[in-house]
Amino acid sequence: MRLWGFFVFREVSKKQEARSKKIQIKTHPHPDPLPEGEGAKIIPSPSRGGVINKDSLPFKGRVRVGMGFSMVNKYIIVLLSLITLLMSSSVANAASFTDDLGRKVELPKNPERIISLAPSITEILFFLGLGDKVTAVTDYCDFPEEARHKTKIGWIISPDIEKIISLKPDIVFATAEGNRSDIVDTLERINIRVYVLDPHKVEDVLHEIVSIGEITGRVKTAKKKVDELSTRIKTIKKKVNIKHKENERFPIKNLGNDKIRVLYLVSTDPIVSAGPGSFIHDIIEYAGGENILAQSPVRYPRVEMEEIMLRDPEVIIVSDDSPDIRNSWKMRWGSISAVKNNRIYTIDPDIISRPGPRIVEGIEEFYRDIYMKSPSP
Repeated sequence: MRLWGFFVFREVSKKQEARSKKIQIKTHPHPDPLPEGEGAKIIPSPSRGGVINKDSLPFKGRVRVGMGFSMVNKYIIVLLSLITLLMSSSVANAASFTDDLGRKVELPKNPERIISLAPSITEILFFLGLGDKVTAVTDYCDFPEEARHKTKIGWIISPDIEKIISLKPDIVFATAEGNRSDIVDTLERINIRVYVLDPHKVEDVLHEIVSIGEITGRVKTAKKKVDELSTRIKTIKKKVNIKHKENERFPIKNLGNDKIRVLYLVSTDPIVSAGPGSFIHDIIEYAGGENILAQSPVRYPRVEMEEIMLRDPEVIIVSDDSPDIRNSWKMRWGSISAVKNNRIYTIDPDIISRPGPRIVEGIEEFYRDIYMKSPSP
């Protein structure tokens, strides 16, 4: 920006010098009147490429053609210097980032007023120690406990735009899947900066944590915490390898064969599970299991009972807010291995459905369900 100001100043100075050879202007002390004809004369504006008259000049007094141009020169120099200084200051306090939708977003460094439009984002912000800078969250942002006490701006899909505007955020974090695109567009049109995240895998979640750390001036903290999460994931992988080694059924060098078959139920009525491209599919694989719907063409397929019986899961995991299916399934579908061996477990769905730091906790819990809990008659 400083270079831009310099080049503009240089070009304007050249034009002024050329004009000053043809037209000389000199102030005439007020209130001496100008001749009737000259008062109406217009002079080319050196700064805007247009025209000005005697009353539009930025100094007191009147103008006469045929006398010096020094005061206009000084005014232009001061004006350009101020513009350059202001623009340089603006650049110094902002940075450009590219969000997950490929949008270039100019954001202030170390934003002080942050609004989160998704529970997963809220969890990441608090995970990075930014709770004091979180100005508002959605009605569904309930973790950690401190998030419950933050100002609420409504539902994820329909936040209160007027309230967001009144809170004057430096930045709003949104998600591509959870938040409507028209909400993001509306905020952008009223000059509220929005950064959109769009993670689909565990690996993406770790990347998002670092991205938010970079935007908020907590990059060192973010990288350190991501390293800790990565270490926990590697520990699970090592444990899976050990389990495979201990059991001849699981060859060490080819972990793709004969894994324990796992079914996760997003819903039990209707029966909805998770396929490739979902966090849950990723979690099952990290935990050393084989998702029985790994070949599904959609991320969250609706499944018929006959298909479940055909694929015969050895472990079934359901969200803990679902109806208890143990007894009802045992009466009707007792031939399924997981049902027959009492290997139906529950988990807090928020841990595995929110793309935040707790997703690693979900991997650890899946590992325990798959390998650490023995079948029982």
